[in-house]
Amino acid sequence: MKNLRLLAATAALLFASSVASADTVLATFSGGVAGGLQAQATFTTNGTDLFLVLTNTSTVASTDPGTTLTAVLFNGSLTTFNSVSAMVTPGSTAMVESGGHWVPFIWPSGSTTGDVGGEWALGSPVNSGSTTWTYGVSSSGLGGMFGDSTYPSSSPNLAPPDALDGAEFGLVSLPTFNVDPTSSLNGTNTPLVANSVTFNLGHGTTLGSVNSLLFVYGTGGAPFEASLPGNPGNPGGGNTGGGGVPLPKTAWAGIGLLGMLAVGRTLQGRRRQAV
Repeated sequence: MKNLRLLAATAALLFASSVASADTVLATFSGGVAGGLQAQATFTTNGTDLFLVLTNTSTVASTDPGTTLTAVLFNGSLTTFNSVSAMVTPGSTAMVESGGHWVPFIWPSGSTTGDVGGEWALGSPVNSGSTTWTYGVSSSGLGGMFGDSTYPSSSPNLAPPDALDGAEFGLVSLPTFNVDPTSSLNGTNTPLVANSVTFNLGHGTTLGSVNSLLFVYGTGGAPFEASLPGNPGNPGGGNTGGGGVPLPKTAWAGIGLLGMLAVGRTLQGRRRQAV
């Protein structure tokens, strides 16, 4: 009986731990078409801070800067929007072209592995031609729309120049690193990430509002080389890869409850057998 009680207690602890560790998804925006450009932006909270997970979800290899996701622009009113950190999302990786092949990016001495804050910037407001966006996050200057990185000096510049330039540390699709670089990426010595970066936007447990969103590809200003409107929800398709979204707390709660019920029924059945 003691062993069964211990099993029940362990299940309850695992349930509580799962609920505590799972981030809550506040909003998801997706855009694109199957077999072409696809992207996803997910806003989450861990109960303390607000995060934006930006992901290139295309299922085909990125071939040039025009198929590299470099920015996201959106309108609304967030509860917080600060350059706290920008990290390669777990499951994603950074590579650089060398000799016609992809090789792992070597993080400089003194930098934190996965920290790409020195290659990204936040902006508010952001002007793109005749359109003004409330917020913007970019790895490219986009024709002067963004300048230097807005992140602390603890997030160093990883590739020259200091200003945001080209498609450096932009987001390519997961299949990109499975094939040799195309001629448009060959010899550029441009580090890229497949396929997701997570931005800590600061202390916040609610989103506020996001009214419209645009995924931007390439390095030029407006009109952009390519762009996709982001629609609320995840219509399916695409490859979330390293940018996969954790289960919300409500889902973990359901899983934990089912496990506890199963343990309870086992206990009840064994008591009956003992009688």
